[in-house]
Amino acid sequence: MDMKINSALIVSLRKDRGWSQQQLSTVSGVSIRTVQRVENEGKSSVETVKSLAGAFDTDFRTLLHRPVKPQKQKLLAAKYLFAIISLISTLVVTSSTTAATGIEVMADSVAVSSDQTITTFTRQCRYDYSRYRVF
Repeated sequence: MDMKINSALIVSLRKDRGWSQQQLSTVSGVSIRTVQRVENEGKSSVETVKSLAGAFDTDFRTLLHRPVKPQKQKLLAAKYLFAIISLISTLVVTSSTTAATGIEVMADSVAVSSDQTITTFTRQCRYDYSRYRVF
C-alpha cells in the first residue's frame, strides 16, 4: 500500500546531513531507485517510510504528507471572505459619507477659514427652564 510522504521534507533532511541519494539508500537500506521515487513522486510503502525514518532518527509519522484539514480550510476561507466583505463595506460607507449630497445641517452660524479648508458650524443650546421646578 502506497502512502503519501512529504518528499520536500525527505530532500531537506537528506541535504541537511550532506547525504547524496546513494548515501541515504545505503543508510536506510532501501534501493537508490526507491529513494528517487520517494523524492520525485512522494509515494512509498509503509516499510520504506519506516526505513527512511530510522535513517533520519525520527518518528515515521513526521515524514508523512499531512493535507490541510477541511475544517481549517473552511475557517481560512471564512476569514478571507470576512476580510473582503469588511473592506468593501468600509469603501461603500466611506464614499457615501464623504460624497453625500443633500445633507441638512442645523446651525445658527457658519464660519469658513480664510484658506477655505475648515468649516465650523455653531448652534446655541436653548433650554426652557420654566418647565422645571426646584423643590
